[in-house]
Amino acid sequence: MSGDGLKVTSTGLTGMLAPPEAPTFSVVQSRGHAEPNWQHVWPIRKAVFWGGLGFQPSVEQIGKTTAEDGLPATVHFVVYKDSDAAEAGSGTTKKGEAVGVSRLRAVGPFWRVERVAVLASYRGFGLGGRLIRAMHTFTDGPGEPLLPMLFADEDAVGFYQRYGYTVVPRDAAAPGVPYTLPLESVTARPHHCLVRLPTTAHAIAPLVANLRATQTRVSEGTECVVTDANDLLLLPMIIRWVEAALDSAGRVAQGEGGTTE
Repeated sequence: MSGDGLKVTSTGLTGMLAPPEAPTFSVVQSRGHAEPNWQHVWPIRKAVFWGGLGFQPSVEQIGKTTAEDGLPATVHFVVYKDSDAAEAGSGTTKKGEAVGVSRLRAVGPFWRVERVAVLASYRGFGLGGRLIRAMHTFTDGPGEPLLPMLFADEDAVGFYQRYGYTVVPRDAAAPGVPYTLPLESVTARPHHCLVRLPTTAHAIAPLVANLRATQTRVSEGTECVVTDANDLLLLPMIIRWVEAALDSAGRVAQGEGGTTE
């Protein structure tokens, strides 16, 4: 069978039937509307959220999102498929097609984890997880202690839980008081608030202090945390939940002979 480029071996066919190499990917981050990464953000969002999920934002919402995207405190993450062509003499790989995006937005005491999207043709390569891990590397770095927080519909909760996020119970805000989370009024789908907490009291304590300080400034009218309608209800809910986690972590540390100092 040499005429068609195939060779029979004891283990099967080799040559033309060899599987192609799996593609490789790189994650690049930038702030605000910095190029070149910014130009790749909106096309992927439109393909995933508008084309795939049927989410059709209003002109006002698009304008608000674009303004948020351009803030210096907003960090964008873009996944690129590595190009087959290496840069001559550099030993590095050129960026190819942009296939996934996400963003972090510093809002009051929170790092908002938002707009996580991967093109349908590139799902199954673990790219959503790579975006989440890249954002965690950023939020775990030096700087003001901000709590990673996000909103997710019921279908996506399990994905985020695999990366350390916990659902904040709604009744932690005020039992019996109904309210909606952002996006529910737009998508008509139930959403949940999730936060990612450290595992030790030593690491949780600065987050609690920052949340409490923000709540004080909000109550005094000197700071507006976010622009969603139910934020004043959302902040106390998260504070109570994080304080309970701090108390639990402190008890664990003391039970193991450690300290919460």
